[in-house]
Amino acid sequence: MGAGVDNAAIYDAALKRRQSMMGASGPMALVKNFRVFRIALFACIGGVLYGYNQGMFSGLLTMPAFQSHMGEYDPFDPTADQTKKGWLTAILELGAWIGTLMSGFVAETISRKYGILVAVSVFVIGVVIQATAQYGGHDVILAGRFITGMGVGSLAIIIPIYNSEVAPPEVRGALVALQQLAITFGILISFWIDYGTNYIGGTKLGEQQDAAWLVPICLQLFPAVVLFFGMLFIAEHFPQLREPTAWNTFKLQFVAIKSLFQTKAMFKRVIVATVTMFFQQWTGINAWASQAAAGWAAVVFVWIFIINFGFSWGPCAWIIVAEIWPLSSRPYGSSLGASSNWLNNFIVGQVTPQMLNKIGYGSYILFGLLTFLGAGFVWFFDVIFGSQGIAQADFERMAEINREIGLTAMLQGFGGSDSNHDIMPSEKLKEEEMRTVQVGEQD
Repeated sequence: MGAGVDNAAIYDAALKRRQSMMGASGPMALVKNFRVFRIALFACIGGVLYGYNQGMFSGLLTMPAFQSHMGEYDPFDPTADQTKKGWLTAILELGAWIGTLMSGFVAETISRKYGILVAVSVFVIGVVIQATAQYGGHDVILAGRFITGMGVGSLAIIIPIYNSEVAPPEVRGALVALQQLAITFGILISFWIDYGTNYIGGTKLGEQQDAAWLVPICLQLFPAVVLFFGMLFIAEHFPQLREPTAWNTFKLQFVAIKSLFQTKAMFKRVIVATVTMFFQQWTGINAWASQAAAGWAAVVFVWIFIINFGFSWGPCAWIIVAEIWPLSSRPYGSSLGASSNWLNNFIVGQVTPQMLNKIGYGSYILFGLLTFLGAGFVWFFDVIFGSQGIAQADFERMAEINREIGLTAMLQGFGGSDSNHDIMPSEKLKEEEMRTVQVGEQD
């Protein structure tokens, strides 16, 4: 029977079965499919956590009670060292950069789920350390923000990887965009919370209580705890991605990263991921002036800038970084792209005080010019690169979905495939990498 069956009819039936199991695509699928809804929910919690942490600290910097503990790191002391001003804010991005580089290894060694749990735990430790700053001063803030950054950096990459692997292709872009919306929402509520707590005791030095800045810091623990305990009840996915030993996985990480630079097609992806994140940060989205706004006109233009960033560079850069890689290279490629984001975020935070001090409004002219260059880069690489990476990732993801829901077995039952048909390219690559590691151990 198998030899006489029309292959086109078989694949048409397989496609209809898959579509019926997935449901609607786009935003509606996020609420119609409970499994996808849970994924979206935790993408939102992770995004809110990330956004709240980013926005909250900028409000703390203006609070007299907080400034009184910062000593020579006071960001609004005109006599303070400009470099130290930059360190106070940029050290979180440095920690996030390190956390991002480690996230691929962590996600592969202990799985995506437990990688998220570890990242949340690191984040909580950093928050607790910051909460003791009323006794430890700026050194405690620096240490706490660095550790918090490691957790934030890991979450910012492992959660999108987790989403892209457990969600149907039709809603992956919507999930990443939803996470960006959650980040923006986290920033929004952090500003309002800072605004409210700023009045605890008064708004002047000597009147304002330490609770004015301690409350916003400690409130970060709430979404972190929700995310941690919620992930405990989420089933693990893709256990086959884990290797027998952590040491083998550690060595495989370098083999996998090396493979990103060995072919022209993969090197293009490296360029797209890292340079896209470079331009995202050098739009100036995380550059904050140390003086008050010049009036409502400036406020309106800031709104216009953020609105346009919110539907373009904000979510789309992360979608590109998550989607252009084949499944076999996604953890390491995504980590590489995200590390570019955090490294450039750190550099912007460090040099902005110096730029504003030396060239003033010329800083924003520079950000504008770099934004135009970024638009040209995206256009150029879209023409020569297109969606090959996404297509390859979807091909591998489709093969895995077919295996999970039994379509591969059904097709093999018709006699149209050999016994090796259901081995995914990513699995073949990992088998080859494991053999390489084992040979190295024997040598």
